[in-house]
Amino acid sequence: MKTTYTEKLGVTCQICGCMSSGFHYGAYTCEGCKAFFHRCIKRKLIFQKCTKGKNCQINIGYKYKCRICRYQKCLQVGMSIGAIRVGRLPNTEREKLKANSEDITGYRRRLLDLSDRITTNFANVFHDSSLFKPGKETVIKTPVPYACSGFVISELDTVGFYQLGVFNQYQEMLVPIMKDTIQFAKKLPGFLDLRLCDRVALMKQGAFCICILLMHRSLSGPNVELKGTHTSLCLTKEAISKCSEAQVLLGKTIKISERIHQLKLQQTELALFASVILLSDSPLLEERERIRSIAGDVTQALQMELGHIRSEDNDIFLSFLALKEDLKQASEEFISNLKAGSYSLPEDVCDGLLLLKDIFDI
Repeated sequence: MKTTYTEKLGVTCQICGCMSSGFHYGAYTCEGCKAFFHRCIKRKLIFQKCTKGKNCQINIGYKYKCRICRYQKCLQVGMSIGAIRVGRLPNTEREKLKANSEDITGYRRRLLDLSDRITTNFANVFHDSSLFKPGKETVIKTPVPYACSGFVISELDTVGFYQLGVFNQYQEMLVPIMKDTIQFAKKLPGFLDLRLCDRVALMKQGAFCICILLMHRSLSGPNVELKGTHTSLCLTKEAISKCSEAQVLLGKTIKISERIHQLKLQQTELALFASVILLSDSPLLEERERIRSIAGDVTQALQMELGHIRSEDNDIFLSFLALKEDLKQASEEFISNLKAGSYSLPEDVCDGLLLLKDIFDI
């Protein structure tokens, strides 16, 4: 296909941020938003009510989720059926586009700098984590007694779950990651300038999501390895599936970890995705607009990196959005089960559990 003048100048769609294919109905848009607006006008579509009070942020990944907000944005940027323009683009308009393209180039450069800073901070904070260091894989597959260590546990029941201290071992894996996540969040641009209540709220809703994200290598293999500070516990997935307590604790995170593993995330993608999760919007936040602005830049940086690294996969950003929602749901379930005491016996209290209770207000 012939490259359009808007593509040559790097002009993006005023609706969703994709590459613009030209000037349509009074605005620079991609073919998708052009066709969407045409259908709305021609068919006189009536949309369902927005669940977020017509306050959705329309971008590449979200434009398909809320049609009424997408249509409202079309109107806001000046699109109308009477604004169809036929013929060559005037020279004055081309000069204006060139000036705008220089601004866009500056914005992209800023996004690249943002991406580099976040990736560097991520590497500096997590570089000592055992999760990123390859370990020796245990190959023993025969059932062993609960008391044995250094083997793969292939049979597990309720008694074994508590005798082995599966949840305590899981805590030993979680707590260092949570501590590092707090340090990483402090290095995010603008994070320390937020109100304390918002910083605390963001950590409480995102900390466990980051733990799953960073633990995925240990949970996505043929066996699940719970790496503690001094010890390690290895369980087969079959053993976990047959123990109700282990299934409640690990079942959902294992499935999510397998999906993360299939994405084969590079460090920059992992760092930016973790940042997007930590800056997720919530009705409980007091400085929502400020946080949305910071999150918007980080999200754009992630989209830009995905465009460079995975240019052939048009649906990759949608996969990230779906994964983010699943991580959020898994986090909510974990906190709910933690509050209900589903993972440990009443007398089984350790420093790690006290820390988790403190983080999640239990």
